[in-house]
Amino acid sequence: EVYMKKGRVVGFALLVLLAGCNLRVEEWNEHKVLPIGMALPLDTDTLTLQEFIEKNPEYLSTSGDSIFYGEDTVITNRFLAIDSTVFATFGHGLPEEILDTLRTVFNSEVCLVKGRVRFKGEVLTPFNIVFLATFSRGGSEVRADTTTISLNPGTYDTLIILNLNNVPIGSFSITIRGRGTLGTARVDTMELSYQIPFSVNLRGDTVVLKEIVTKIDSSIIDWANKELIDTILVGGNVWNRIPLGLNLQVWALNKAKNDSVMVLGQNIPAAILSGGMAAQESNTQISVVADRRLLGFLKQDTVYFHITTYIPAGSGECITFRSQDYLRYSLFLRVKGNLDFEKLSE
Repeated sequence: EVYMKKGRVVGFALLVLLAGCNLRVEEWNEHKVLPIGMALPLDTDTLTLQEFIEKNPEYLSTSGDSIFYGEDTVITNRFLAIDSTVFATFGHGLPEEILDTLRTVFNSEVCLVKGRVRFKGEVLTPFNIVFLATFSRGGSEVRADTTTISLNPGTYDTLIILNLNNVPIGSFSITIRGRGTLGTARVDTMELSYQIPFSVNLRGDTVVLKEIVTKIDSSIIDWANKELIDTILVGGNVWNRIPLGLNLQVWALNKAKNDSVMVLGQNIPAAILSGGMAAQESNTQISVVADRRLLGFLKQDTVYFHITTYIPAGSGECITFRSQDYLRYSLFLRVKGNLDFEKLSE
């Protein structure tokens, strides 16, 4: 038995929907058996990261063709001197809230977290301030970075960046804290924020993309019960303009959800890359024979299909996603069998 969790869609997901049956009847063959077949088209769709961004505006934003997620807070009209402090803490569950995995922990890492401090104001006497950015997960500190800035008297509008490298994906909190150590300054605006580019170091993860409830045509149920079905074919095409390769898997679960069988396991190559980013889609043609155990599932009126992708561990290099990246697919099933009087008369 293979346990499958129900998932939700992220930038890229697959839809499996059985629809529109087309019965094909050929001539009787020399054995007085009539070949039969039923086409079960699957949905054709294009899953774009731009759509994923639009569905999750509380997390994701774009700058040019780059994707980020982050938050900010603004502090205004403050006077800073020795031991004066400013701080902000941010935290939420991206991407665990919108990615459902077969594990409890997502192993991949984001390559960079940018702690950002924009200081706009006036320095009255030579002023030093120390900024600390910490990234925590599960209550434990994962990464930290400290930066000290020294400003001479004058008017300023400056951006300070604190970089945290290779931090785990998952529920987190980021704290940005500044403490004056010398001099005085008047703050007009201080924006404390973080920004995480969609640049990922892959470490091998399985993502559940979708569960589909499928009603089985009564003709197929009848054929399956009379043992007339010989073969179930899975075919179609996948076009990948995402800068990573993956293994696409389709699992079938019986009506009671106490048994499952893989009906498709297909390696999908990454897009053709240029400068580490997707430049041209790859195309994969699919034509496989499904496991015969699926035939037993077709004897009832409902089958569940789970779509998963296994993303293998990479080379340790960072892979960058852009808003125009997409995964496009067109898939179908075909049930094939033979109709003869001996079986029909049983």
